[in-house]
Amino acid sequence: MSIRVLFLSRSNAARSQIAEYLLNAMGRGRFEAVSAGNAPQPIDPLAIRILDEARIDARGALSKPLESLGDARFDYIINICDESSASCPGARTDCPSLPGRTSNGCWGFGQRPSCEAGEEEALAYLRRVRDQTLNRLRIWMAAVDKPAAHGAA
Repeated sequence: MSIRVLFLSRSNAARSQIAEYLLNAMGRGRFEAVSAGNAPQPIDPLAIRILDEARIDARGALSKPLESLGDARFDYIINICDESSASCPGARTDCPSLPGRTSNGCWGFGQRPSCEAGEEEALAYLRRVRDQTLNRLRIWMAAVDKPAAHGAA
């Protein structure tokens, strides 16, 4: 049985998509990731490009509204935000949340450069997001798997 993880963001256009695709690739069936947003926007083609650089095909990525999740159950919910915090209580009005569920954490990556900054700066930012997400996922996956490993001994 896989561990189901939901990555929530406002637009579900780049950072949460990156997290979803990375965890699904790294988890090799042990983890099943989904992402959604409370104000979904079209997928950022630069996010698809930086995943492709990591040999992950995300060309079929779709931005999903929270409502599309229905009654789906998740073992963990992680918010993807601009600002980092130890936890994301969902107190901000623009912070997506599932009714009756509390976020298990908030991963902040800082503000994305403005459109005027240009494609190279946006690519550099998304590459940092990808690399930071890889590192966070490695640590997080080891911590989540640790109790299961001890229980099997």
